Amino acid sequence: MKPTGRPKGTKTASAPGLLFRMTEARQKHGLSQTDAGALIGKTASHFSKIERGVIGLDARAALTLCNRLGLRLDELLETRK
Repeated sequence: MKPTGRPKGTKTASAPGLLFRMTEARQKHGLSQTDAGALIGKTASHFSKIERGVIGLDARAALTLCNRLGLRLDELLETRK
């Protein structure tokens, strides 16, 4: 049976500021939710749920997106703008 959920030891992030910065960067780079989801091995529907804060974004996926969007992880996680 295949394990479900995020890998042991990973954290999720879903603060409103993070979601706004991630969406803003994705759109600035001309990526659709389908494109962004594919970067992290997820569907457009799954990525939409991440952007809406329905489900969390694990650290590995956040780092992958940062690399593609030209952001540093600390910029994405910054709590004040």
